[in-house]
Amino acid sequence: MHDLPPGLAELGRRLQESLGTGEAEAAIAGWSAPRTPAFRVNLMRTDADTLARELAAAGIAATRHPLSPWSFTCAPEAAYALKGSRAFHDGRLYVQSLPSQVPALLGEVSPDDACLDCTAAPGGKTSLLAMRRGRGRLEQPGNPPGKPSKIAHFDAIERSPIRHQLLKHNLTKLGCDWVRTWKSDSRSLPQAVRQRRYRHILVDPPCTGSGTVVPADARTWAHLAGRYDGYVAIKAQQQYGIAMSAAELLAPGGSLIYSTCSLDPEENEAVVDALLTARPELSLIDATAPGPLIGGAVPALAHWRGRDFHPELARTCLRLQPGAWGEGFFVAWLVSAGSSLPGTSR
Repeated sequence: MHDLPPGLAELGRRLQESLGTGEAEAAIAGWSAPRTPAFRVNLMRTDADTLARELAAAGIAATRHPLSPWSFTCAPEAAYALKGSRAFHDGRLYVQSLPSQVPALLGEVSPDDACLDCTAAPGGKTSLLAMRRGRGRLEQPGNPPGKPSKIAHFDAIERSPIRHQLLKHNLTKLGCDWVRTWKSDSRSLPQAVRQRRYRHILVDPPCTGSGTVVPADARTWAHLAGRYDGYVAIKAQQQYGIAMSAAELLAPGGSLIYSTCSLDPEENEAVVDALLTARPELSLIDATAPGPLIGGAVPALAHWRGRDFHPELARTCLRLQPGAWGEGFFVAWLVSAGSSLPGTSR
């Protein structure tokens, strides 16, 4: 095991127990790997070719990334200039790691699909999904010719007052101010949200952040020091509650994307397995395709602490180790009964 600060010893042992020595060693080594900065174009403000030319004129060399038509990377030494650019300040680009882009890239989304982000701040995934969907309009039966139709619902939930303000700021900056934000806990949503059904739901709940640890920077792990086992159990309870609340709002055939920046199976595979058990109308879709494009993909766990998970979970869920490509990450893609999507696993 790599030498770790004393405050990370409990987490290191936990990873070794959960992932095995080899994967735990790789994850811990990945914590300290220099990150390649990543960002994406914001089509609400510009297009990819125009952005690339703008950055080149400012002396910032950006490289297209195969994860999506909107994804870019740049050299680490360009990260400071990127955040100082007019394109950044005017919302033509959004700095977002490649793993963090994945949840909002999965699945088809049409302009008239109702969408919900259950834990939305600071707004990176919300705005990416909103960009893909577009403003959207719902046909209103009986509308006279030329009368504007109702905008398809796009709701974003954030319970922290400070983070809710940050969410609103970022959505406005990125040209997505038509997304309606709610200051609420996703486990006790406003009636106006509870009565709707959504075709696309993002659930990226608060987690331990064990995939984002940098051992040399105690700010990234001080909250985990000395109390990890109890802390992760509390987080997993919260995550399951948010995921269950979201599942109740999923329209027939709709997609629910569950993700965390955690390495711990208690927050990942165990939550998804419990959700599948409690909601038999849900099925798994293969979410692993982005793994080879990003790097660091390893199989999700089939069992943990004597518990066998859903037989399709290890094959369909995306688990990324931390490394140069970005933070450690986990993604599961679930659909409700009635989906016509290929590759569903019941």
